[in-house]
Order: sequence, then C-alpha cells, then structure tokens
Amino acid sequence: MTHRRHDCPSWLDDDACREWRLLQSAGNVTGKNPETLAAYCFTLDLWAKVRATLDRLPDQRRSTWTTRDGRRRPHPVLAVEARLAADLLELSEALDLKPTGREGPRPSRVLILD
Repeated sequence: MTHRRHDCPSWLDDDACREWRLLQSAGNVTGKNPETLAAYCFTLDLWAKVRATLDRLPDQRRSTWTTRDGRRRPHPVLAVEARLAADLLELSEALDLKPTGREGPRPSRVLILD
C-alpha cells in the first residue's frame, strides 16, 4: 500500500517546513497523521527558538532572574523549554520516530520548582 505525502501546512514557518520535508523525504512519517506531524514540526521549531533565546542570555542570567521585588526565581524560559522537550518526546512517539544519528531535544538544565 502506498501512502500519500502531504504538503507542508501554510501556517508552518520555513524552519518547520524544512523539518516536514526532511521527514517526508526520508519516508519516516508516510501514513502518519499529518496533524501530528505538523504539531511535531511546529514544536521542534519553537523549541529551537527557545534554546536560541537561552543561548543568547548571559551565563549568569540563564538559570534565574530577579523579580521586581528583588527575589531570585528560576528563569521562566526554562519551564517553557522543559515543556516543549516533553511535548516533543510524546509527539515523536506518536509518529514512531527513532533517533537516527542526531540527539533529540533535551532540556538544557534541570528545573526544580518548590
């Protein structure tokens, strides 16, 4: 049985569409739910952008930030990054993707909230 390849949704940006085309051309996702694939590509792209945001922060500001009242708190971007990494793992399982020579997304730091 031949599975139809789907076009990249117009609402995905260039980086997400690049991942879409890569997975489609590799045959990794033929026959899979295109909405799940779109969610995976979108989330991977967003995770990469969050990581880039963290990488641009000075070392001393990557893990914590200071509130207006002077208290130190975990940087909110860390929670976003951790959530996106968890979502990516779930979506990759739903698409039955296996790592092939590249490491999957992992949170850059351990986030502990009291």
